[in-house]
Amino acid sequence: MKIHGALTIFLSAASLLSPTLGDEIMQIHGSGTTNPSKCIWGIMSKFNARSRDPIRMTYRAVGSSTGQAEFLGRLNTNNGTAASHWPHVDFGAGDIPISEEEYDALNDEPGGVADNLKMVHLPFALSSVSFFYNLNGADKIDLGGCLLAKIFNRKITQWNDPEIVEVNPALAKISTPITVCRRTHGSSSTKSITQFLYKECEAEWSYDQVGSELTNWDDGTTAVEGSGQMVECINEANGAIGYLESGHGWAESLQEISLQNLDGNYVTSKEAYLNGGITGAASEAMTPINAAHDWSKVDFIDKGGKGTYPIVLMSYIYVRRELYRYIQHEEERGLLKLFLEAFYKPEYFEDCHKLGFSHVPTSIREVAIQGINGIEWAFTGGENMWKFEIDTEKLIGSRRYTISSKRRSYQGVELEDILAMDEMQKERVNELFQLAELELGNNLFTDHHLKQLDNALILSAISFALWCAVIIGW
Repeated sequence: MKIHGALTIFLSAASLLSPTLGDEIMQIHGSGTTNPSKCIWGIMSKFNARSRDPIRMTYRAVGSSTGQAEFLGRLNTNNGTAASHWPHVDFGAGDIPISEEEYDALNDEPGGVADNLKMVHLPFALSSVSFFYNLNGADKIDLGGCLLAKIFNRKITQWNDPEIVEVNPALAKISTPITVCRRTHGSSSTKSITQFLYKECEAEWSYDQVGSELTNWDDGTTAVEGSGQMVECINEANGAIGYLESGHGWAESLQEISLQNLDGNYVTSKEAYLNGGITGAASEAMTPINAAHDWSKVDFIDKGGKGTYPIVLMSYIYVRRELYRYIQHEEERGLLKLFLEAFYKPEYFEDCHKLGFSHVPTSIREVAIQGINGIEWAFTGGENMWKFEIDTEKLIGSRRYTISSKRRSYQGVELEDILAMDEMQKERVNELFQLAELELGNNLFTDHHLKQLDNALILSAISFALWCAVIIGW
């Protein structure tokens, strides 16, 4: 009897927690680049919190190459149907456009309406890739493309090499060996830095060394998998150099190489970001006037401008145009459409901006919005049932299929307060560091000690936030 009673209580509770048949969970899933993953997750998190209806949105940060493969589904025949190229995800994302070969192959597949263009590129953010280093005693390092090419080809292996010292006299007495960290699996960051090295110094970096996944790296380089291992590689070896999405490197407090741009000026990505040097690269590039066209020739590497940063990326979302073939339920198609539109709304993109991403130029934004509207959504009555509520709309905002900025959870507010408190604590610790250095001398903390302290603070903050989240029932 006790078992039966407990089972009854359990099933009753489960019935309260589970959606009814009329409230099935609507799901959207994507995969792709790690670079803007926090930006994508942030918008998804807002949707989950602001929806009255039960929704589940996920994104796997697996790299641009994997994201493209899962979006294209080149060998996927959807359980034996005639058409191949059946996507494994509802959308893909990458920091590089689909190649001309893959774009043409997708458009030539036999499924769907004949002669229809099968996909759109939706550019939504600009970012950059930087070279970061770890070298005790070096507060600033300037490097051009040819010096970097020689370093990554292992022709230069010491930081006080005469060619480096010619540009950086302060390194003359630092004979530390150079450890080169580089990515293994396909990544847009590898593609971008190898394009830059080839454009800047063809004599030292050949065309067959350009790509997202290389097999001809010098044996003296250190292979790492993913951005996380790249950070570890740079942090763990005095003398290390590697490359990483700029915003990720800033967040990890890594020291950045100042790169020589096309105009001959040395600039960091953060300087460029704060002074319009990221968006400036986009204004120099030619882009298609239709989101459904081939974008494979678009790149923002080594563009002109006094303060322009030379390695700029544009992040894309990839979506099938004949979407009704792949997403059966109209409610889910509508949810995806609203999600895509969110990337071009200031209220939703603001979190991406805080992470170091810049808006695409207005002309590219307009092409993207036209691309969203050009997808075959197949809505009943031709209108999406999903809507935004930004400012209060009495009664309308309380309806189903509404993503309301007025709807939040108490736990979410509590967690935001905790994170804000963490930021205040970090600022206070920095103030104490500065005070200690003034009182006890400038050599109180070495670079190594500061990094250890930063890592300890980060781990403490994460632990604190997680415990608080558990306590308030997150």
